[in-house]
Amino acid sequence: MERRKMVSISVGVIVVVGLVVFVGIPLVQTHFHYECAYPAGSTKHAVLFLRALRAPSTNVTITFVDNPNLLYSIDVVQYEPGMHHHYSLYEPSYDPDAYHLVLDGMGDYKIASIDVILGTATYYQVFIDGRNLNVTLIYDNGAELAGQDVKISTNEGICNIIFTENVNFTDTGLNVELSFFTILNVFVDLPEGMNGKLSVPHDVNFGYTEMVGWSLTDSGLDKPNVFSTSSTDEPLLAINFAASRDQYAFGSLHD
Repeated sequence: MERRKMVSISVGVIVVVGLVVFVGIPLVQTHFHYECAYPAGSTKHAVLFLRALRAPSTNVTITFVDNPNLLYSIDVVQYEPGMHHHYSLYEPSYDPDAYHLVLDGMGDYKIASIDVILGTATYYQVFIDGRNLNVTLIYDNGAELAGQDVKISTNEGICNIIFTENVNFTDTGLNVELSFFTILNVFVDLPEGMNGKLSVPHDVNFGYTEMVGWSLTDSGLDKPNVFSTSSTDEPLLAINFAASRDQYAFGSLHD
């Protein structure tokens, strides 16, 4: 199978346990950089929260680099100079097997863009919410999969999901839940041994440039159109798009 590489408040208190965080200085500026190494000997996974993004529009890009020593590298750009709103990294007692990273967009200084680079030491759950989001999420470069959730919700915007053969998985895949983007672009080239499923509402047309090893496997007036491989057993890449009739989906699906 041909492999495809498609790459296209204030900072008040930062709570860190056993981790090193570098914060952009000075604090009154438009660009902020955060970076952290994955702690040696750790077995924890990570949970990324990008929440309450309320700018006129915010571009969010999440990519992976084949680096087991990196927990994350994040660059934040605001529309206007100021102090950044809220950023924290902590190990919650209620989720002892995870590092929680939170970047909160509420406040007077609106975020224009967030660029996140994640490593390959562990798997990442991702939760994003806001308004007018343009999101690009690329699973490549050895990204780790463990059946984790990715949930992204906005009132409008564009979402690009790119999933290549170059990922690592065992007996589970990835579950992606997307809500209310105006346009969804999906480009999937599954690795050997992984199945796929894409669900879109029946009144949202899915236009595609390529569909190899996938087909329309379920549809109906009162249920979504489901495009999938012949099997939907785990390990499975499952993408669910919740949208209305004024929204669109496009893509390329390859097994």
